[in-house]
Amino acid sequence: MLLNLHTRYSSITIELEPMPGSDELGANEAKIYRAYSIKARTGDTAEVVDIALGNMELHYKRLFGRWYIHKWYDYRSGSAPTWGLMKHENS
Repeated sequence: MLLNLHTRYSSITIELEPMPGSDELGANEAKIYRAYSIKARTGDTAEVVDIALGNMELHYKRLFGRWYIHKWYDYRSGSAPTWGLMKHENS
């Protein structure tokens, strides 16, 4: 997916912002909530476009001392495509 995106855009940035409410952090499990935006610059222009906007809920589990993403929920926050849709279209 990343190779496909980098052939179309000269730079890609991801911004993550904590969402209202609190993350749920435990000794071996955690839930992290973030709003995200993925922006890209096309070619050599200065124009930056949103290629994905949404909210994510990440569920982590710790196994053998390492944290892993156990579940990833991707929610639409408007009419823009989500990270999941962008991944599907570019895989």
